[in-house]
Amino acid sequence: MAETKHQKMFHSKYSAQRRRLLDQLRNADTELCTKCENRISKCGEGAAVFKDDEGFIVVATARCKSRLCPTCATTRSNRCWARLKSMIDKIDEIRFLTLTLAPREGTLKEQIAYLRAAWTKLRRRKDLKNKLRGGVSVIEVTHNAKTDRWHPHIHIVFSGTYIKHSVIKKNWLEITKDSSIVDIRRISSRMAAVNYLAKYVSKTSTIPDTAKHRVAEWVEATNGLREFATFGEMHAKMEEDEKKSRELHHVLFLNQLAEGAHDKHAGCTTAYRRLLTLPDRPSDPELDPSILEVHTAAWEFALEQFGQYLAELYPPEEKPPEQNTARRRSTRIENEGVLWL
Repeated sequence: MAETKHQKMFHSKYSAQRRRLLDQLRNADTELCTKCENRISKCGEGAAVFKDDEGFIVVATARCKSRLCPTCATTRSNRCWARLKSMIDKIDEIRFLTLTLAPREGTLKEQIAYLRAAWTKLRRRKDLKNKLRGGVSVIEVTHNAKTDRWHPHIHIVFSGTYIKHSVIKKNWLEITKDSSIVDIRRISSRMAAVNYLAKYVSKTSTIPDTAKHRVAEWVEATNGLREFATFGEMHAKMEEDEKKSRELHHVLFLNQLAEGAHDKHAGCTTAYRRLLTLPDRPSDPELDPSILEVHTAAWEFALEQFGQYLAELYPPEEKPPEQNTARRRSTRIENEGVLWL
């Protein structure tokens, strides 16, 4: 299926990487890979611009949100970083713990399941339960090109008391029977802890370059895998962010502006980029009214440039007099897209 103009602009930074990924998924020829390919190929297909009652602009794009999608990866990474920061801010005494499995046979999905089960057993052990009070864990998967084997690890930032390295090592070996590589340390920097975990979240969202020939196994193993998980006291401390609903009014299909940008209309190109990079609406608009000014200026500029583009596309005598210029669909627009909110 041909991409819309908005998709071409939206994915322009990762177009080559995106094509290679879709080819790999297509060639894998499994039901799950086919579903993943269809989902990623439709990413950004529908998009529109809305305004709320206060005048703030909301650009809504139908993203696939797949962990393999290179375009969604940046947004996903930023969201994870912010979420991890809110979690780690609730930890009193920060410590790092990394647990590694020895190389073994079996699919990646089986190895990840074994790793998670072993970690659950470790933190529930009588002599460790009170010392691993609560925290956040992230799974990382690496691949050895020489042996063509997966190497899953689990990284944990936790709140708890001092634990000897020898004690963790002994318990981990007893549980796994063959793995004794562990790392435990204390850290005073919360930001370092956030960056530490966020780095591994990004890694788990991207298949290693050396394992591209095993993309089907990767998709199967990471399908539904949580980016990070909380345990112990952290469950009770976490509170979901309150989402306040806003009434939104549709004002423009972004595909229309993207067509002008794709046709190298300088004004539409600038307007398109400005709309996609608008700062978020502040929780209390009165504290920072300058953001509303930025939103208003971006919208007025987009409306002006889109009008100029239509004027160049259709001389005055060719314009249907009864239609609204700002909303009229160009006959050259092949797909306005479907928007899901």
